[in-house]
Formats: sequence, structure tokens, C-alpha cells
Amino acid sequence: MKFTPKLFIAVLIYGLTSCISSKQVTYWQDAGQTQSSKNSGKGTHDSLIDTTHPDIVIQTFDVLDIKIKSSKQAFDDLLQSNAPGIYSFGAAGASSAAPSGGGGASTTSAAGGIGAYYSGFFVDASGDVTLPVLGKIHVKNLTIDEAKTLIAKKMGEFVNEPYVEIKFLSFKVQILGNVKNPGTITISNEKANLIEALAMANDLNDYANPKKIKVIRGDLKRNYKVFIVDLTSLQKTRESDAFYLQPNDIIYVEPLPRKFFLANVQSIVSAVVIINTSIILYRVFSGK
Repeated sequence: MKFTPKLFIAVLIYGLTSCISSKQVTYWQDAGQTQSSKNSGKGTHDSLIDTTHPDIVIQTFDVLDIKIKSSKQAFDDLLQSNAPGIYSFGAAGASSAAPSGGGGASTTSAAGGIGAYYSGFFVDASGDVTLPVLGKIHVKNLTIDEAKTLIAKKMGEFVNEPYVEIKFLSFKVQILGNVKNPGTITISNEKANLIEALAMANDLNDYANPKKIKVIRGDLKRNYKVFIVDLTSLQKTRESDAFYLQPNDIIYVEPLPRKFFLANVQSIVSAVVIINTSIILYRVFSGK
């Protein structure tokens, strides 16, 4: 194959015509501007607000942040009962004591009478968490709200009107591929969505293909599903089953089809120039 100036020109034209168009990388191209009307403020079909978010259920080996709170008077009543005394209050009502057992990372009592702070409870292989006083509570396959109700009901035997907060400490997702900061991120919101995760990775990079965002869900050794999310369409994004994330999801952002050429176009053009220059010089000095 002979390298000629014509070949160089052809390669150069191909490189120029292979530039990425805005349609390939612009998000939500089908999202029109909201029109002002009497219904302004009620939202439109382009809204990303979705009330059909699937509830995440607690699974074995999850780590939960569990906080149980009540009034100071309720804990004073508890101290006077025959139940195991695991809380203590100083003169200012701000002292704390360690839990009598159960695997919680800490138990604290805040000033002003807000008591009981448990953190970092592990869901064992049987699907149970072990809390001080309450002992083992089966939470596997319960939603966060269901677990709150169950724990509050059991704690109600010891204190008046307990308030329970639960968050996933093990809600992590992996973001790989063509994003600016790939890696593992921890999400404190169990209703987090794909857009939040990509924002935490500082968005897609210049070679990402927004039409091919893969979300891999489930155990890779057993049952898993792969969802493809197209960020160029608002409707497809919000309707995807992978829009709302679940713990341990893997997000992979595919490259554009011409990523190799686009990333190396300067090197390719330089190599072609050197080869053609060498051929021309050879012909000049050899007289061919």
C-alpha cells in the first residue's frame, strides 16, 4: 500500500467528519421548556419527580444505622423500672453509657433529654439485628418503614412513644467507565437515583456515550440484571427501572464508538505526516 498526500488528506477529512455532534452528548433532548399557565407549579410530564419509587428491602449482611429516640422523662421512667439499665443521665442530662450488648457502635444521650443513639448494626446471616434491651429482631425482607414500625413497637414496651430512624450504612454503588471520577461511592439516601450517583462521580467525561449507561443489579455469580439507560432522552431516563438505585448496583458508562480514534487522532495524523514526508524525501533524493 502506497502512502500519498491524497491518503493523508482522506485521513484528515475522516478525522474532521468524525467529530462528536451535540446530539450524541446532550442530555434529555426531548425535555421541552415548561410553559407558564394556571397550573404552574404543579409540574409537567417532564418532571423527574416519581412517586412510584420502589422500596428497598433489608437483606442479610446489610449494615444499618439505627437510632431510637424518646423524651428524657421516658428514659427516667425506664431507669426506675426493672428493665436492664443501659442509660444514665448526669445533672445536665447529657451523660452516656455503653450498651449492654448487641453490636451497636455507640449509645449516646444528648443534652435536652434526647436519648438512645445506636449506630452500625449488622444484619446477620439469619436476617436479624441485635439491639440492646430488645435483643434479636428479624428485619430481613422488610422495608425501612416496616423495620421502623417493628422496632418502635418492641421499644414501646420500655419507653413511651419511641421514635426510630434507620438508614443504610452499606448503600454503596460502583461507578466505572467513562466518568471523571470512577470508584465506589456511599449514598446515605435510600431513594438515591442514577443522576445523583453520576453527579457524585463529577459527571461523564468527554468520551462517554450517554446513550449507553449500564446498570448491573444483583449477584454477578447468580442472578443479575443489566439495564441500559439513555440519558439523551428524559422520558427514557425517568421510565427506566434502573433510574432509582439499589445497594451494590454497578454503573458502567460505555465509551463512544469512535473513542479510540478521537483520543488518538493527533498521534494518527502525526504518524501519517511523518510517513508521507519520508516517502516524498525518499523519492526526491532517489530520483524515483
